[in-house]
Amino acid sequence: MPGRRLSRLAARFWRDDRGAFGIIFAVMAIVIVALAGSAVDFTGLEQARNRAQVALDAASLALQPSIYTATAASIQTQAQTLLTNELSSGGMSWANCANNGQKAPCAAVQTPVPDIVNGQLTLAATIKVPMYFVSLVGIPTISASVVSAATRKKLALEVAMVLDNSGSMATGFGSGSRMSVLQASAKCAANILFYNVTSCSASTAGITPNAQVKIGLVPFTMEVNVGTANANASWMDRSGTSTDSITADNFDSDDYDGDIFTGPVDRISLFNGISYNGSPLSWGGCVEARKAPYDVNDTQPDPSTPDTMFTPLFAPDEPGSTNSPGSGVTTNGDKFYNSYIADTGPTCNKEPVVVYTQQKTQCSKAATDSTSYSNSCTGTTTNSYVETDQTGATSTISSLPSSIFNNPLPSTPSNTSYSYASTNNGYTNTRVQTYTYIFSNREYQERLCKYNGAVMKYAPNVGSAYGPNSDCPANAVQPLTNEPSDVMAAISAMSAQGGTNITEGTAWGWRVLSPTPPFTEGTAYDGATSKVMIVMTDGENTAYQYSNMNDAQFYSAYGFPWNSTEHSRPANTRIGTPTWSTTQLDTEMNNRLATVCTNAKAEGITIYTIGIATSQTSNPSANQALLTNCATDSSKAYFPTTATDLQNAFVSIANQLSALRLAQ
Repeated sequence: MPGRRLSRLAARFWRDDRGAFGIIFAVMAIVIVALAGSAVDFTGLEQARNRAQVALDAASLALQPSIYTATAASIQTQAQTLLTNELSSGGMSWANCANNGQKAPCAAVQTPVPDIVNGQLTLAATIKVPMYFVSLVGIPTISASVVSAATRKKLALEVAMVLDNSGSMATGFGSGSRMSVLQASAKCAANILFYNVTSCSASTAGITPNAQVKIGLVPFTMEVNVGTANANASWMDRSGTSTDSITADNFDSDDYDGDIFTGPVDRISLFNGISYNGSPLSWGGCVEARKAPYDVNDTQPDPSTPDTMFTPLFAPDEPGSTNSPGSGVTTNGDKFYNSYIADTGPTCNKEPVVVYTQQKTQCSKAATDSTSYSNSCTGTTTNSYVETDQTGATSTISSLPSSIFNNPLPSTPSNTSYSYASTNNGYTNTRVQTYTYIFSNREYQERLCKYNGAVMKYAPNVGSAYGPNSDCPANAVQPLTNEPSDVMAAISAMSAQGGTNITEGTAWGWRVLSPTPPFTEGTAYDGATSKVMIVMTDGENTAYQYSNMNDAQFYSAYGFPWNSTEHSRPANTRIGTPTWSTTQLDTEMNNRLATVCTNAKAEGITIYTIGIATSQTSNPSANQALLTNCATDSSKAYFPTTATDLQNAFVSIANQLSALRLAQ
């Protein structure tokens, strides 16, 4: 019976369709709830997307100025932080999708698209938002995309042309010289920038120059001429304070080379003590490199930190009688090329001397020479010594001193004389020997006194390696200006002379662009101004070593490789690691160039480099690599081999720069 009842109940359940609606309703209820709740989910999605759009817009506006200096990866990282922080400020914690396994809520900024030419930064991002109702039907998250573009062209352009004026620029190049081709090419580039023309042949007649464009010029050789008008500038070290080891370097005031002179000395005033053809000399406008690390940065000069100040260049007179420009003179075994005045000026102390008098009695012969003086003398011998020091003070001493004020006893007397007198016992013979304790070559070089009333025999041509303005380029820095005529005149004034120091030229190119002293024509570093440096050279950093006490043939912006304040080798610590050999100096100059380029680029300065005739340098591949690495990127390094290539390089750069500003 029980089995039969169960069978009947099952049959009734099978025939009864009233329960189907409940099952259907249960299934449909999920869908209905999901559909009804989707409005809530999608409202939340839209709110999140709107907030993401606002956050991304803010990020693109904030980061747009950085497109000229920062990498895309850096911009992406900053944009990601700004986006997730802004989204999380609404009370819900948002993560970077790339870091949390795509778990919602998260956001991911895609690779930015910077457009430097048009000044635009495009950012795109994807957000993932959790679904609370739609997830009931298998859709746990929904993604949305947002895009933002911020455009702001740089309205102003500042360009520093750093141009090699070394002697090799006189070399033939096409139908002219390297210098003449450079001048034509630089003028063409300036016209393109000032007048918005596109080629060298385009006429600029009737076109108003763009006032938003400024160009400066830095001609360089082994030094840079900052302009004689800056002799009394606040950033120039005229005081020669004792804490400044550069200004006092290679000078001395006490006729003693065993100590280190600490100043003070006013280098510019030293020029006035020297005359040529009756007229006093004047400072040529060049300065020496600051001590490391200030030689490769733009630290503002501050008198309280003397090493940040700029020292007027004064190439000391080297030992020896004055020699004609370009010829060397040998003194005490050393050869020197820049001996332009006498070592003993009218106000200088004399060298110390000792007069040694010896008298012999009862001699058989009268003393007329060294042989007859000492012949058959049987009487007494007396010796006397009278010293006259460098100040003129005399004293009687007991014997010949081995040195006087660091000046050694000479091996032979500078003068010897003999005399005799007849006596009842023969002759009394007298020998007088004068020993001059001559100053060392270093002391002759360092003496400040010799510049008082000094007279130059040969013309101190500015720009030559002769005289106190040794190798100072004749034409000075042209600060940033929006006057095309000033730039053209400065380019026309350039001439080929002297050696090559690309590092100093580049450092001063940066200082011309900087808004802080020494030159203040540059605007502030901001997104509204493009700051560009064009560095052009036909050579390589070169130190001219020579086997004399200075280890150099010529004076340079770093002084001598062996500067007197060092008094030991290795010596020159002005540019960092102590160096003194040619190889060491060349290498360190290249290291300094790499550093100054890196520092300038970090400030937002775009650098283009142009190297001509690099195949003729001592190490072509290394020289090209140095200039390529100095440039902002490899596309901004040019190596022209013909005159046409050089002009095309300047035209290409100028046309690129024209795109960085709004045409007026």
